[in-house]
Amino acid sequence: MNNEKLIAYLTGTLSDDDRREVETWYMASKENQQLLEHLYFTLFVSDRAQACNRIDVDRAFEELKARIRRNERKKTVQRRFLKYGWRVAITAAAVFAGIVMLNGIRVMDRASQPFTIVTTLGERARAILPDGSKIWVGACSKVAYYPATVFTKERRVELTGEAYFEVEKDEEQPFIVNSNNKLQVTVVGTKFNIRSNEDDRYITATLLEGMLRITAPGWDGREIIMNSQEQLRFNQETGQSDWYVCPTANEYIGWIHGQLHFERAPLTEIAACLERYYNINITITGNTLKREKFTCDFETTENIYQILSVLKQTNKFDCKIQNRQVEISERIR
Repeated sequence: MNNEKLIAYLTGTLSDDDRREVETWYMASKENQQLLEHLYFTLFVSDRAQACNRIDVDRAFEELKARIRRNERKKTVQRRFLKYGWRVAITAAAVFAGIVMLNGIRVMDRASQPFTIVTTLGERARAILPDGSKIWVGACSKVAYYPATVFTKERRVELTGEAYFEVEKDEEQPFIVNSNNKLQVTVVGTKFNIRSNEDDRYITATLLEGMLRITAPGWDGREIIMNSQEQLRFNQETGQSDWYVCPTANEYIGWIHGQLHFERAPLTEIAACLERYYNINITITGNTLKREKFTCDFETTENIYQILSVLKQTNKFDCKIQNRQVEISERIR
């Protein structure tokens, strides 16, 4: 099955007979299905990634697959698969190398480019990566995904900000997340959250399910193996890390549902998070106050006045709000 026909199918420009041929070919083997699905994500999802919080990618692709199954011919496809199998293998190699050739001419080179999701102040995004893994991206974050190819056997993510991953298991193609070029997380198939903001002191990795292997450039080959319901906090300034059991691990992904959870977090860390979600600027005066730690939960549906009012009840500080500027200062006793 040539790429020209597959692209025409995905863009809805084939005749009925050619469309049924593609659908029969799709159902013939798992390899065919993976090829068409990869091409689908390359053509459509990558171009829409920045708006993926407004697109139900799951539903759109499930509808595509359901339509193919409904139109499947009730006939034997083994002979057709043998006829096209070698050509499909060659085509798959070209797609995964980032090139689609039509009549000897390169017409698409987007698969070699990263699948990128960028959010701004107050935004969140959700998408399916080309390998089937699911990702939720927090405010003011950037994720760049580089799929495995015939030359590189790993799936790689560059992360700045916060993201929650549900990784599709593939033991032959490990999934690697690089946070600010300071911490590397390697997984096979698991569910975990990473908060990796450049202006935070710590990179925090929270594992809900599965296993993570953590390494860092300054560790001289040393690694940490994390198991379910554990958390690691990596100091971006010193390279030191704390690793411990975290019974409240599930609460650290509450942000994907609009819930913010802080557990003995410095006020500076809380302020930075509120700035990203509420598009405000917070100034804290007093070094002692900056180090003050709080345990609290908020809903992002609450306004900033409500949140600061709750924090003020600790009698630790006073605050002034003018337009989008917030000044927090130590309370004079």
